Amino acid sequence: MVGSTGMQINTAQDLLKSFEHALDPLYGQREAQSLARMACCHLLGYTLTSDLFLYLHLPVNQNIMEMGTHWMAEMAQGKPIQHLIGRVPFAGLELRVDARVLIPRPETEELAHRVQHRLGSGFKGRILDIGTGSGCLALACKRFFPLSEVAAMDVSAAAVQIARHNTKANNLEVDVQVADMFASLPKALDKEYDVILSNPPYLGKDEYNSLDKNVLGYEPHLALFSPSADPLACYKAIACICQKHLATGGRMYLELSEYHANATAKLFENDFFTVDVEYDLQGKERFLMCESKRATLPLPQIQ
Repeated sequence: MVGSTGMQINTAQDLLKSFEHALDPLYGQREAQSLARMACCHLLGYTLTSDLFLYLHLPVNQNIMEMGTHWMAEMAQGKPIQHLIGRVPFAGLELRVDARVLIPRPETEELAHRVQHRLGSGFKGRILDIGTGSGCLALACKRFFPLSEVAAMDVSAAAVQIARHNTKANNLEVDVQVADMFASLPKALDKEYDVILSNPPYLGKDEYNSLDKNVLGYEPHLALFSPSADPLACYKAIACICQKHLATGGRMYLELSEYHANATAKLFENDFFTVDVEYDLQGKERFLMCESKRATLPLPQIQ
């Protein structure tokens, strides 16, 4: 069979090379190779890349060739492979993803593990995830802390549908509600929380042109960009939620924009929080880890 790149596909090696050739113009050689291996492993049923390379000589059946050709065309237009596969691994979970939610990034999984380390395996308090999207952080917390009470919220009803699906699919108990961080919390969430965490929209409008085509075209802008000209708007809203809903001795953990990390930290630098800006594995200022003595906080002005 001739693939969408015009290359003849007979073996797994042909399939791999066709993917690399199709994706190189959009992603560059290194990322194209990584995505091609991921696609071929999934299509051929291999868990490990080493298995793929071990059996590159084997023939590929007609159904896989046709599916592979379809995937090449979609991915060459920028469609994320996670949307084609329909799910992603995250902190030991399998999460459904599609165009309604952000694809969880490695940095967000790193935040989940940092929270796990900070709280310890025996933690059993009340946790709120603000702007949950796929539910990744909330579900990871429920997996890490099974005795905890976990709630999650998102302004997008479509995202809440996905998060609730992931809750059921992973057999975890998380209360997911439609709620706007810029408004009062609904009755179901109107409680005190021991931990508040979030990976909120933090990209500024001026960063629009810096994003890849596969992000801009296939992931929800509502979850990517700050809702106003102020890139800190969501963090100010979260600060207001903490004022009302963070329990005595509570903790707050946030994912940050590397470009606004210090400005974000300043929102919480006062006598009531210990504030640590931590670097991700790429050496970027990515996480804000706050621990509270709990007292009345000045409300940041939301613009």
